[in-house]
Amino acid sequence: MAEAAELSIGSSLDLHRRYTLVELRGRGNYGVVYKAVQKGLERNVAIKILRKGVAGDKIQHLKREGWLQGQLSHPNIVDVHDLDEETGALVLEYVDMSLHEKLQQLELAKKTFEPAQALQIIRKCLEGLAHAHDKGVVHGDLKPANILISNNLEEVKISDFGVARIFGTAEVAAEGSDTCAAPEVLRSWKERGVWSGDYSSDLFSLGIVAYVILYGKHPFLRSGMVSPRSFIMHHDYLPDELAAGEEIPARYVKLIRELLVKERSQRQLTSARQALYEISPETELDLGVKLSTSPGPSSSTASQAQIFQAAELQSMAFELNDEGSYFEAEERATEALKLDPRSAPAYHTRGFSRSRQGRLKEAILDFDKALELTPASAARPRAKILYNRAFAKMKMGDYAGSCSDIKQAQKLDLDDPKIAWLLKTVCNSHQSSGL
Repeated sequence: MAEAAELSIGSSLDLHRRYTLVELRGRGNYGVVYKAVQKGLERNVAIKILRKGVAGDKIQHLKREGWLQGQLSHPNIVDVHDLDEETGALVLEYVDMSLHEKLQQLELAKKTFEPAQALQIIRKCLEGLAHAHDKGVVHGDLKPANILISNNLEEVKISDFGVARIFGTAEVAAEGSDTCAAPEVLRSWKERGVWSGDYSSDLFSLGIVAYVILYGKHPFLRSGMVSPRSFIMHHDYLPDELAAGEEIPARYVKLIRELLVKERSQRQLTSARQALYEISPETELDLGVKLSTSPGPSSSTASQAQIFQAAELQSMAFELNDEGSYFEAEERATEALKLDPRSAPAYHTRGFSRSRQGRLKEAILDFDKALELTPASAARPRAKILYNRAFAKMKMGDYAGSCSDIKQAQKLDLDDPKIAWLLKTVCNSHQSSGL
């Protein structure tokens, strides 16, 4: 059997004796993947090996892939069971099919994913990607073919770390797929022959995947196109095609809009952990803002009626922020402050709106005022304001100020994972900047 012969060549794992091949499951630029059964344990595995005739230097490439993937342990990332030192062959966790195969099945049946199914896949992909980013790993080639799912859709796992790298290390001289790559990655390949990206590049790719499974089409590609590369680099998707509804929450629509920002410098989301928080039911402003819509004695000059009206406007602003309508949210929050100039939640909400519009200095002034008006005893609301101010300072490049704020926030709320994430991102990752 040809496949068995392929597995037996120089294999210190003695793969052909330990595994029974079932079928060929995939073929890439330099590797092939087989479904196999591990003898003794009688469990299904996937075995990835080099194709015959591929240059021997690819062994190190395959071993590097296995090592990187092996550093990750998460329910939404394919496990590495073993690595053959001589051939680079990888023994991997087996999953029923790729998302690409499932999309093809649905297309043939003239069906699409149910919204709830699509949202579950998006969230699980984000959770796996967040774990990789937390470990410093940039995947680099996220696409439907590299996302594996079980037949019942309960399992969703990211696979194929062939062009992955540790962020900040040497770029990879290997090419990924152009159908889901971020513009900056495509440019780096065209201009320098390296597949270069960062965490936000991974998020851009996931944005394309999310768009495809929710809306049934690629956001950039159109029928009859010869090459998707130039289209992704030079064209925009149509925002009005993104629609919320009863089954697609507004926060997911907002997330996809933010993931698909074409210019890397304009992206607000810089890691999967941050993106995951965007779709959490408890959004960035939930603590100390939305819960504060019931009026209280916030001002000695505003009448009780004005305080009630201001609270209603602030609540409207909060909802507009949640929908991604930041300009309108700012207007409502400003109206609230005209009625009740000492409303800390309104300053916080307006600061968030301005931050998302890129008006960071104004946002920070609003956060300063919100902190001034929030009682010292209100620990969690103060922690949320400090978190948002720290995030704005980070976007401005003020890493020392951001680190100081987020350390204060952590003292007030030890359990908020967003605070822990920003603390790690700013205070640990930018020590070289003088923190």
